[in-house]
Amino acid sequence: MKRVISRLPEGGRALAVGHSPTNEAAVYGLTGERIAPIGKGEGVLVVAEGERYRVDPLG
Repeated sequence: MKRVISRLPEGGRALAVGHSPTNEAAVYGLTGERIAPIGKGEGVLVVAEGERYRVDPLG
């Protein structure tokens, strides 16, 4: 996930889609923040703020 984020232009976005616990693990690995299981059709927005990341729920 870090590699994807590092390639985004300033203000850019990427969408990660999947149906497994690896999405929650990827968010934790990148941000250090544990999130609740992501249900079908749900997601989170990971925002890079300098060297830190913020996780915002979607929907």
